[in-house]
Amino acid sequence: VKDGLPSNEVYDVIQDCQGFIWFATENGVAQFDGSQFTTLTMRDGLPDNTVYKLYEDAVGRIWFLPLHGLPVYYKDFRIHSLQAKDGKCSNSLIVRSVSEKNGRVVFAVGSGFYSVEADGNILTSAFQKVEAGELREAIGFDPADESYWTRIVDLQDHPVCVEIKRQ
Repeated sequence: VKDGLPSNEVYDVIQDCQGFIWFATENGVAQFDGSQFTTLTMRDGLPDNTVYKLYEDAVGRIWFLPLHGLPVYYKDFRIHSLQAKDGKCSNSLIVRSVSEKNGRVVFAVGSGFYSVEADGNILTSAFQKVEAGELREAIGFDPADESYWTRIVDLQDHPVCVEIKRQ
């Protein structure tokens, strides 16, 4: 912390394709360039200072998955927010993410998932309401028909399956 890391509480660490090391903390995201830290917070565009997961996609965006709010990504020295075409987005807790070679990223959330295009627009969101408090989930990609799937099971072991086909 005395050298520039914003918190002793670190949830995730990644090294990006350019060699920078990123730290997800309770007080923002820190980027280490080998000699100094740069910290990004809500003042810079994070929806929440607590970021629990980092992810670099195939086109070099660094995704920040906050404790509250939608994921955002860092590209061209700034934070970019997601833009839903229908204006509807859930602020559900993100639990997993997957990337495709064409730049599309799929984020699985508690009751469905978002498919985000390379330009940052949310292409598709599919949700089925689940009343249970805790969920277990899995996400996958079926190359045969190019669809993403997620299987979510509630506390009573009732499965919820949501599928998105590529357009």
